[in-house]
Amino acid sequence: MKKFLKIMLSFICCFSLCFSVACKSNGGEQGEEQTKTDVVTLKVLSTSGELLETKVVDYEEDKTLASVASGVTTNIDEKHSSGYFSDENMLTQIDKNTIVENKTTYYVNYITDEEIADNLEFDGKKVQCKSTSITAQVIAVPQKSPTGSEIKNVAQNKNSERGFANLSSLRKIILPSTIIKIGDYSFQGCANLINVSMPQSITVSASEDSNIGSYAFSGCSSLKSFVVPEGMKYIKQHAFELCTNLQTVKLPTSFIAWTDSNEEVELPEKVFYKCENLTSINIPSNITAIRQSAFDQCKKLEKIDLPSGLKIIAKQGIAACKNLTYIIVPDSVETIGVDAFKENKTLKIYVEATEEQAGWAENWNRIKTSEANLFDVYYYSQEEPTTPGNFWHYVEDLPVIW
Repeated sequence: MKKFLKIMLSFICCFSLCFSVACKSNGGEQGEEQTKTDVVTLKVLSTSGELLETKVVDYEEDKTLASVASGVTTNIDEKHSSGYFSDENMLTQIDKNTIVENKTTYYVNYITDEEIADNLEFDGKKVQCKSTSITAQVIAVPQKSPTGSEIKNVAQNKNSERGFANLSSLRKIILPSTIIKIGDYSFQGCANLINVSMPQSITVSASEDSNIGSYAFSGCSSLKSFVVPEGMKYIKQHAFELCTNLQTVKLPTSFIAWTDSNEEVELPEKVFYKCENLTSINIPSNITAIRQSAFDQCKKLEKIDLPSGLKIIAKQGIAACKNLTYIIVPDSVETIGVDAFKENKTLKIYVEATEEQAGWAENWNRIKTSEANLFDVYYYSQEEPTTPGNFWHYVEDLPVIW
C-alpha cells in the first residue's frame, strides 16, 4: 500500500510540473493575454543538418542567449532562425520582441571556425568563396570577418573577385542580416542551389548602395523561392534569368531608381526571363517601368497586378506568359512596346484608359510576331456604352465586359 501511495504521489508531482511548464509556454492562466512566449526551444544543427543539441531558453532571464552558446547570432523570421557559433565578437542581443508570436521552436546552424577558414575569404566588408573547387553543400556567412569587419557585400564574380559562382555542390547559402549587396554574377550557375536564407528585412542608410546585382542568380535552376528583403533598394538586369524552377518571389513594398540618369523605378531587362515555373510575384507599388522581356516566357505565371503608377511596359515585357487569362493595364501607362504581351492566345487585355494612347507601339497587342492577328482589347467605360466597341467596367474589383 505504501509503495502504491509513493507511486501515485510521484505521478501527481510529475503531472503538476508538466502542467506548470505548459502553462508558462502557453501564456499562463486561461484568459491571460500574451503575444510573445517567454520560453523557446533552440535546436542546434550542423551545416549538414545534423542535430547537435537542444536547448531550452528563457528569454526573461537570458536576453542575449549568452548562456546557450558563446557567440550565437540569430536571424529570426516567420519560418526559421539561422545563426552561427563562432567567437564572442559575433554575439548579438536578442530581446523578447524578436520572438515570433506563438512560435516556440527555432533552429540555428552551427558553423565552426575551421569551416569558415576552409570555405570563405574576406576582403574588408566583402565575402566570397575561398576556391571554386570547394565541395561544401551548405555555406553560412558570419556577420563579421575574423578581423572584426562587418560583412556587408557578397563579392561579384568578375575582375579579381569570384563570389560564389558555379559551385556545383552548393545547395544552401545562409546570409546574415548585415548583407545589403549581392554582387554581379555572384551565384551565377549554381545549378544545385535550392535555398538562399536571408533576413526578411535589412537596414540600409541613405548613403549606402543596396542591390541584387546583374546575373546574380542567373542559371540557378534548382532555386524554388526567393524573398528579397525589405530595405533592398533595387534589382539589376538578368538577376534571376533562367531560374527555371523558381515558383514564388516576394519583392519589397518599394524600390528606388538605380541610376542617376534613370528617373524610372524599374523591374529591369530580363530580370525574370525564362522563369518558366514562376506562378506568383508581387510588384512593388512604386514601380514605373517594366523593361524589355522582364517577365518574358514566365509560362506558368497566373496573375500579375500592375501598379497604378506604372508608365512603361517595354517590348515583350510580359510576353509568352501563357497561363495569364487577363491583365489590367493602368490608365497611367504612357508607353507600350512592340509585342508586349505576345504568344498568349487566351489573354484578355483590359485597359483602364478609354482609348489607345499615342505612345503605344503599332503592334503592342500583336499575338504573334509573324502574324497580323491582334489581342482583343477592352477599354474602360464606367457607364454602359451606347456606341459599338469593346468596353469593360469593374464589378467587385474584377473586370467585366459590357
